[in-house]
Amino acid sequence: SAIGDGRPSVRWYWAGPGVENEQSFRELEKSLLSSWPGPSICHNDPATFLARGLASRLLMPGTTHCNMRSGTLIHPAADHNTRRHLTCAARLILVAGIVLGASGMAVMSWASGLQNVLTRQFVEKAEDILGHSLGPAKGRAALLMINRSAEERRIELEPFLRNFLPSRTVLISELINAGKESEMHFNVLSVQTDQVMVEGVVESKNGIDAISEVLKRHGYRAILESGPEEWGGRGSFTVTAKVANE
Repeated sequence: SAIGDGRPSVRWYWAGPGVENEQSFRELEKSLLSSWPGPSICHNDPATFLARGLASRLLMPGTTHCNMRSGTLIHPAADHNTRRHLTCAARLILVAGIVLGASGMAVMSWASGLQNVLTRQFVEKAEDILGHSLGPAKGRAALLMINRSAEERRIELEPFLRNFLPSRTVLISELINAGKESEMHFNVLSVQTDQVMVEGVVESKNGIDAISEVLKRHGYRAILESGPEEWGGRGSFTVTAKVANE
């Protein structure tokens, strides 16, 4: 660059063993600055700077590690290399962005396809159970339709399924045998499809436990109501049992 009187401006950086000779260095510096004035900076360890710079250049690749010129003073070769490295880095970033974007789109496409397959399979199974189309129902609404249809079918088939259950005469026989073993006297023995009622008089609570155990084996849940008599003598009782899953 030019200074006020048109003379060029130079930035001076001093290094090397000769800088340590103060008198010689100052004479040289004064002589050069008179012709090419500008900032003059002396390295704080001038004797070894050049040797260390050469070692750095030998150990590290590239052309700009020891470059001290910048701005308009930078060497064209150094500027070209810097731009080339920046261009390569930008291209790598661009390629990486494209790869990541494509990967994201591929994952989204795969997930969307899988969701469509699962949805189609759910609809097919649901409509097979219902026997008709789901229509606009989806998610929870579709599950409610399936549950309602299954319950309606269970109610419709219940009379038919009862024919495959063990005969109630087996239950009656086991209740009578349990009462006989505990010297129980039956007042009422009612066995229906969904409810059993046993009323009578028994010597001890063990007899009632035997009745409850029989009912439990046949899938009933027993509820005991005892009479006012003490268990030390004969006592009345009522056992009401319902199907356990109701």
